[in-house]
Order: sequence, then structure tokens, then C-alpha cells
Amino acid sequence: MKNLKLELENKNTIAKRLEDQISTLHSDLRESQSAILSKYFIENDEVKYAFRYWGVNVTIPSLYDHHNSMEMKFYEKYSEENDVNLIENIKICLNGSSFGDEDEVINVLNHKIEVVNILKENRNKIIKGLNTQTIAFSKNIEILRDKLKIVRKDREEMQKEYDTLLEAKILYDLKDGYTYGTDEYDNYPFIQINATQMWHRVSGVRLIEESKSGKTCQIGVTQIMRSAGIVEEHETTFKTKVSTLMNFVKENEKYRKTSA
Repeated sequence: MKNLKLELENKNTIAKRLEDQISTLHSDLRESQSAILSKYFIENDEVKYAFRYWGVNVTIPSLYDHHNSMEMKFYEKYSEENDVNLIENIKICLNGSSFGDEDEVINVLNHKIEVVNILKENRNKIIKGLNTQTIAFSKNIEILRDKLKIVRKDREEMQKEYDTLLEAKILYDLKDGYTYGTDEYDNYPFIQINATQMWHRVSGVRLIEESKSGKTCQIGVTQIMRSAGIVEEHETTFKTKVSTLMNFVKENEKYRKTSA
């Protein structure tokens, strides 16, 4: 069981490493595409560009009340040949309204026209450059995703096996019983028997008998009873679901004095 736990931890480590590698490639793709866009859309004091995964956000700070004055949005289409969504077109969206004197309005409109012309003159080159990067990075991302899919499947099967062995061991050890202490606030754990019954100040749990189906069991729950300065322990036996017992044990590991 210890070896299985180590193998499971190793699978988790491998999965995390693959997830990080995929995330890094996505970040690198966005950076490479931003570098392409920045060759055409160059910032100045009056026009600012923010490169997003969905397109380009254009800000003209001279506007009184509307910063997001323009957007250039990518319109994608699935490419069967490359098995990835590629940009098919880039369209311009003009947002909201703005207020100012004639000179300011003319200045803003001129900036918008400049941006539109940059896109009009370089649209095909921009789309080709962005898609080239998407194709290149997507191939490596897909390789890592396939590896991650295999690791996750193996981990899932391994986790099920580990959980089954762990629960069997817990049920076996519970025949002798588990004892529980308090947390840093002097609180004992509690067990939710069913929708209407909850037992507080639990200091011990033991398995008396398990049903043939393995779904229910008879257990003994020891509680701390305080009265007039006297502390006593009292055990009550009752029937509950095995899943309820297992949830209690797993959720209250920090209180347990005896280990499985």
C-alpha cells in the first residue's frame, strides 16, 4: 500500500509538471503573437494597444469618458488540416460615444482612421503571422495534452485502487476502534449519523458489525460527557452507512490519536 501511495504521488507530480508545461506554452504563444501585433500597432502618447487572446483593445486617452474606443476582434474557424481554430478574419468594433470640442473629435477620428488603415494594409500578413504561431505551438501543446490524458487515466485507476485498499484497512482497524482528541480550541470532532442526528464531542469510534452488502454497519460512538465538573465517557451503538463512517474518519484525521 505504501508503494501504491508513492506511485500515486509520482503520478500527481508528473501531471502537475505537464499542466505547468502546457500553461507555459499558452503563455509563450500569447507573447509571440503580441510581438507580431506590436510590429504593426505601435503605441504613442495618444494611442495605446492591449493585445488580448480575442483581439486588440485600442485606448485613446484623450477621450473624456470612454477609454475602450476601438476593438479589433479575431474571428476564428476550425481548421481540419491543422486540427486547431485559426483566425479567418479581423473585424473592427467601435464602442460607445465620446464628447469633446471639434478639434478633439477630429483628433480622435484621425487616430481611429490610422488604426483602421494599419489593419487594412496589413490584415493578411497579421493573420498569417498569428496563425503560424498558433499552429506551431498547438502541435507541442497537443503532444503534452495526450501525455497528460494518459497520466490522468492511470492516476484515476490508481486512486480507485488506493482508496479501496485504504478503506479496507480502516474498516479492519476500526474493529479495535479509533480514539480522538481535541483541536487547538479544545473541540472534539462530531459525526453526522443521518439527516437529523448529529453526535458531538466524539472521543472514540469502533466498528461492531458490517452488513453482508457492505453498505451499512453497526458502530459504537464514545462521547465526552461533562456534568457538574465531572467528565465521563459514554458509548452509544447504532446503525449507519459505511460511507458515513468513512467520511467521518477521513475528515477528522487531525483529531485522531491512533493511526491506521
